[in-house]
Amino acid sequence: MAYVVTSACINEMTFTPECERVCPANAIRRGRFTRLIDPLACTDCGQCEPVCPVGAIYPEAQVPAFDRDWIAKNRAWRTEVRESS
Repeated sequence: MAYVVTSACINEMTFTPECERVCPANAIRRGRFTRLIDPLACTDCGQCEPVCPVGAIYPEAQVPAFDRDWIAKNRAWRTEVRESS
């Protein structure tokens, strides 16, 4: 199970948040309008969740119902990154 960035992070791209700085796996990356977590790189350490400035990061099993589609968005982003490399 990985951590997931959800909709609260949309358009929060003007700074490099602490979540990127504390991730020991370097699993948090910029998407087009948000940051996303690479579920294959995420080690489930949980360091990103408490430092997220907008409260957008959850363990996958705890993502709120209204944001459950963000689990697939984080996974799809991983596939796009891998294919473009």
